[in-house]
Amino acid sequence: MYSRKDKEIQLKEYMNQAFPGVRLGPYLLSQWENHLHFDFGKDKYQIVEGTDDLNMEYFSQLYTYNKFLFEDIFSKEDVVFVVTNVYRFKKENIKTPQKINVYN
Repeated sequence: MYSRKDKEIQLKEYMNQAFPGVRLGPYLLSQWENHLHFDFGKDKYQIVEGTDDLNMEYFSQLYTYNKFLFEDIFSKEDVVFVVTNVYRFKKENIKTPQKINVYN
């Protein structure tokens, strides 16, 4: 069983080998000369205007667009490295990192 520290070292070694000079963090895409960025949510917002309700139509549309695009771009044989950048509001002022279960 690998410790958290071992996993962090493995990730750093992999990143240095596969993506030299790239640092995980904000503005990740701008570190590559060639990259794609799609803005499927232009002029749409994840919250229904005037409420605290999630805009499920927005999320459904994003899911559909991204699913079809992903299937068109990648084959089953491709190796894909997914990075999720989660932003926190400054007012949260969290001192210790917490597992946030983005993919659950």
